[in-house]
Amino acid sequence: MLRSRVRALQAAGIESEICWGYDVGGTRMFAGLCTCHVLGPANEDLAVGKLTKLVRDRDYDVITVISYPPAYQALSDAGFRGAIVSECHGNLGLTNVRGAQTADLVIAVSNRLRRECRRLGIRVPVSTLVNTVDVERFAGGSTEGSRHDSRFEVSPKERLVAFAGRLGEEKNWPLILEAFAELAPRRRNLRLWFAGGGEREDLAEELRRRVRELGIGGQFRWFPLVEPDDMPAFYGALAKSKGVLALPSREEAFGMVLVEAM
Repeated sequence: MLRSRVRALQAAGIESEICWGYDVGGTRMFAGLCTCHVLGPANEDLAVGKLTKLVRDRDYDVITVISYPPAYQALSDAGFRGAIVSECHGNLGLTNVRGAQTADLVIAVSNRLRRECRRLGIRVPVSTLVNTVDVERFAGGSTEGSRHDSRFEVSPKERLVAFAGRLGEEKNWPLILEAFAELAPRRRNLRLWFAGGGEREDLAEELRRRVRELGIGGQFRWFPLVEPDDMPAFYGALAKSKGVLALPSREEAFGMVLVEAM
């Protein structure tokens, strides 16, 4: 989503930068695209200090805050006079948007979240702006215009069950592994593919451990880091196999991968 946004801003002649509270692997996706800053320290006071200095040193016109409440204190300390936009993505976003009373605008990615922001007492304007998908890139599961990737080759007899996304708790991804483990012995042509989630080694190790314990390693493939430009090829392989995308999330603000896959 952020990568698409940066590209759209560049096309409109608008320069953008991204500042991360900490890097879990996301910055690599913006290499050569825009400048990325990483605050890094786990100590919140140090992080706020670094962000305050960054804002003072740079000449920003608009700052968008996504799921990083300490940013509001940093913007206040820096005396920032530009526009502040706060974005709300999912229930976690609702928790993080509570400090947005100093923002000029709050953006929610669904009407439900907009109503929840109002219920929480957010007094600044709240607007709904849904996430967007370039439908031409994903239409019909086609790989036309996408980069060829031999990783996503599938044999004619194989049928895919796929998951795409982070390995966060809210995605409920272990349920897919457990369900597949029950089905796999009866359907030996089934394959389970996971795309993404390779940013955090602790979660990556948990995934590997669960696959081993369930004994599905022979039918499981994991693509830890898939570039956005390669996702059409991933969905194309899924469509070619007449497969299924599974997303058993406990909650989704929008469900971007569902729209892409459809």
